[in-house]
Amino acid sequence: MAANALGGSLAKIIQPLLLNTTTRSPDKPLFDPLKTTPTPTSSSFFGSHKLRPISHNKQNPARASRRSATVVAVSDVIKEKKLKSSNLLITKEEGLDLYEDMVLGRAFEDMCAQRYYRGKMFGFVHLYNGQEAVSTGFIKLLKKEDCVVSTYRDHVHALSQGVPARAVMSELFGKTTGCC
Repeated sequence: MAANALGGSLAKIIQPLLLNTTTRSPDKPLFDPLKTTPTPTSSSFFGSHKLRPISHNKQNPARASRRSATVVAVSDVIKEKKLKSSNLLITKEEGLDLYEDMVLGRAFEDMCAQRYYRGKMFGFVHLYNGQEAVSTGFIKLLKKEDCVVSTYRDHVHALSQGVPARAVMSELFGKTTGCC
């Protein structure tokens, strides 16, 4: 009998708490720390709202506002530059060039993996397999005044920038003919 009573109370403890979401008042929405006050022209895409700087220094709000930075939505930057949607499309030739760059990056990384696992390449080899589109996409959009700084998994960055594969591979083997 005690086991039956214990089993009944245990069932109550294990059951999940049911929440009634229909009784929530629209005047009191759920708290969302990431939600900001959207401007009339902003979209609801995450991160596309303009954010207001929050003053964490209640004693001296002027001092706190000096430390805050302005956050601007990407969509606003695009609107400001007045890019037309036709400018964002790529041609078939450009698409093939980007694809060729991604295939080169994958083949290069596969060769690095093969050499490393055969014991021909020493040290650490951080491979970029599966991320070739990232490198191809952002490297091809760089301007002459832009710089790229990477700490590891940067072989494909160099290839996308136009560094010959032989020079990058020579660098990984520590040869003087390497690119760095």
